[in-house]
Amino acid sequence: MPTDAPTRTAPLVVATDGSEESVVAARWTTHLANALGAPIEVLDVVHQPNAEMPPGDVARLEHDARDALDRRLRASGITPTAERAVVGDVATVLTESSRDASLLVLGSAERAGWGRHGHFSLVHSLAHHVDCPIVVVPAGTWTEREPVVLVGIDGTSASRRTLEWARAFADRASMRVVAAFVVDAIYTTFASGGWYGDEEQSARSESHDESVELIERFGADPAVTLQALAEERRASLLVVGAKEHHSLGGTLLGAIPDELLHHPTCPIAVVPHTMVGAPE
Repeated sequence: MPTDAPTRTAPLVVATDGSEESVVAARWTTHLANALGAPIEVLDVVHQPNAEMPPGDVARLEHDARDALDRRLRASGITPTAERAVVGDVATVLTESSRDASLLVLGSAERAGWGRHGHFSLVHSLAHHVDCPIVVVPAGTWTEREPVVLVGIDGTSASRRTLEWARAFADRASMRVVAAFVVDAIYTTFASGGWYGDEEQSARSESHDESVELIERFGADPAVTLQALAEERRASLLVVGAKEHHSLGGTLLGAIPDELLHHPTCPIAVVPHTMVGAPE
């Protein structure tokens, strides 16, 4: 799979369901699309109440959904390049749409799924199967942030590919990249001479680029530390990579992306398995 950031031909796809969260996500995506010079597609997926509905009824349901979507967009002042209303399974339609997209954007719905990390929620499932980075945008005004992309790195090959994606993305969006390595607080208990282990040495090496600012912070909870750094820098986007391998039948993305996707404090992007590939 390609690891390029959004291009001028691949659309940014934002899912909407009429909720205020999805309106915020659509506004954020429109702002980003303007910065990238990229098209934006707004997609509304309508659940089919009966699997045995006649084709004519399905067509009318889709037609009514398109009309409702058009009214919502006009009322919100959002003018996308394209808009679609599709009757079908939400996860399936969004996964298929990601194949030709540069980003798939959703509004935050942290109440979904099972447990704090939202296992089996829509966004959790999508993060395992989409072919492009997935972005979750929480409620708030995110178009007024600084032009900063904050990337969580950890010295792994997945982290290096995530940083490469973030650099390409930031370059096209005229933003700057800040790479953050969160050091386990245990290392504050002894003199380390400034080196804390192989992971940190790899992280320092991968972020060795004049265009990237490296920050190292102590923190027992990397997700919380990254969120704090995103607020400190007023970052427009916080980027992390999913685990390189599926685990427990694909139910785990990794503690950090799981936490950030389901409890976002700013727009969060997760670069998926299909893009980070296998270890080098």
